[in-house]
Amino acid sequence: MRVMDGLMAIPSILLAIALITLTRPGLGIVIVAIVIPEVPRIVRVVRAVVLSIRSQPYIESAIAGGTQERQAAVAPRAAQHAGAADRAIDLRLRLGDADRGGL
Repeated sequence: MRVMDGLMAIPSILLAIALITLTRPGLGIVIVAIVIPEVPRIVRVVRAVVLSIRSQPYIESAIAGGTQERQAAVAPRAAQHAGAADRAIDLRLRLGDADRGGL
């Protein structure tokens, strides 16, 4: 998370200018310049969802019942359903930001 926090500290427009200056301008670099600053924000949303799932009673009871913590906490189907609303809201906010240029 410290790497993500460090990446969030760099302003998006500054990162975009640096990437285009260091490489030749093109559509690929513009896409990378828009995507890289968004990665830490998405990682934070996913981490928050995972931490909220790990604190659910059914995960705690599965661990108490003898299931290994990794098997109980990494239930892909549960993670998909539990985080669907959070991801949908986050996606809509990101699309709205991308409409204005994303930077």
